[in-house]
Amino acid sequence: MKTWFYVADDVQLLDGGKMLMVGVYPDHALNVNFPKGITERPSIERPTTVHSLTLAVSIGALPAGKWHVEPIIRLPNGQSIQSITPLDIEASEAGSINLLLKFTPLLVPMEGIYKLEFEINGEKLSFPLTIQFLPKIEALG
Repeated sequence: MKTWFYVADDVQLLDGGKMLMVGVYPDHALNVNFPKGITERPSIERPTTVHSLTLAVSIGALPAGKWHVEPIIRLPNGQSIQSITPLDIEASEAGSINLLLKFTPLLVPMEGIYKLEFEINGEKLSFPLTIQFLPKIEALG
């Protein structure tokens, strides 16, 4: 099974299996900019937010069938965040499918490598997304 992972501000599915992407992050790295006056580091209790983010996964060479997918986002510390509605997918013939996971907003409690994880057709998939804060806020509490 071949997979492709995309990170963008917004993704829309078009006819013919095409995807329209706006604000693509080609290196899967997202810089979260803080306005002046921020004095506290985000935390689990008080996360910052990214207004809108879409994670898109294209899965090729998937056999025909019905699939139940329960995606989760893992924080850099391994905890899961934000419940994501499970997806029921039906492919009437073998081929490719596109999964879009839209977050409006995405809660961001810490910097580091986040992971989108799910299982389909018995295969566990994991896709990394790096989030860093700008300007750097090491000096903050």
